Amino acid sequence: MQIYGEVLSILTSTHVLVRAYQEHRTEFRSGRELTVYQVVKAEEMLGAGVSVVHLPKGQIRVIHSQTEDLYLAERFREGDRTETRSSVGAVDALFSRQVLIPGQWSASIDDKEILFQPDRYLRVGDVVGEP
Repeated sequence: MQIYGEVLSILTSTHVLVRAYQEHRTEFRSGRELTVYQVVKAEEMLGAGVSVVHLPKGQIRVIHSQTEDLYLAERFREGDRTETRSSVGAVDALFSRQVLIPGQWSASIDDKEILFQPDRYLRVGDVVGEP
């Protein structure tokens, strides 16, 4: 597992600001999907030689660079699909319609840390990387 940076700020219900660690700036390319991890101190596992555990929380997609080491990223929905729905009856069947069924979000955001409007679970200080 590689850790490339950390969540610096929750901007909106879909956008986060991520700081790239200096040696990993090249990992933050537009369109790249990265995993957000919670760092858990694993004191009970010190005997096994483990001091922290990185628990995956979800994924974000890099949009673009803001500065040399700050990047705008977004959570996203997976598996958006459409279904054709129609009513019962001869006349209603002629008027079927396409309905968008959104997929699950790639990550949740903690609504207590959003600067502009509430959402859930990604937190400032979470690290960003890939498995």
